[in-house]
Amino acid sequence: MDIEHRIKRLERTNHALWVLLLLTAGIWTASHARAANKGPDIIANSIRTKSLYVTNPYGKQGVQLEVGDSGIVSLTITDPNGKQSIALLSDPSGRPIMCLYFQGKCRLALGDVYRGDSRELNLQLRGGDGQIVWMPDARNPAPSVAK
Repeated sequence: MDIEHRIKRLERTNHALWVLLLLTAGIWTASHARAANKGPDIIANSIRTKSLYVTNPYGKQGVQLEVGDSGIVSLTITDPNGKQSIALLSDPSGRPIMCLYFQGKCRLALGDVYRGDSRELNLQLRGGDGQIVWMPDARNPAPSVAK
């Protein structure tokens, strides 16, 4: 084997090593960039906030936990279109209500609802305009949770 042949072989090896080094550097950079975008995990004993939104990064589906300025506490689940589908609510005096939504309106209400001008724990089916369509004829003998 002559010297010229050995030098060519060393140059090919050198080029191959450079390509391998560049590929390794590219893969390492890409993996660390992905990890950097993820963000660190937060571990805490408690978090104090007025609202918390958890959303699906691929759409608008999510969960919202919120305390309004008026004192209403709500837990809302949204559908893939970003509209409410389920809501659990409690007003400032502690009256609970659960609503199942369809087309942006509460269609089924369960909890502390109005019958005329008084409140009681009961069930209501509501129409598209939000008005009561059906409610049991018998009054609930249990008093409202209002104080």
